[in-house]
Amino acid sequence: SFIEDVTDEILKLGLFSNRFLERLFERHIKQNKHLEEEKMRHLLHVLKLDLGCTSEENLIPDAATTGPKTTPLEDE
Repeated sequence: SFIEDVTDEILKLGLFSNRFLERLFERHIKQNKHLEEEKMRHLLHVLKLDLGCTSEENLIPDAATTGPKTTPLEDE
């Protein structure tokens, strides 16, 4: 099915970011013009939520964003 194909590709590649997911989703939508676009977008939205993708932050760092992460220091 449509959503299984998308999920399989994400898992196969292993590393991804929100930007990568958006490009992947759009590619799958274009490849499946015979399906209802609104339903596909809804399914992809649910998948993004399941993956924890709710903002512009990376889900899992891809090669371009891998690096040390810092957090602000609190005043003592």
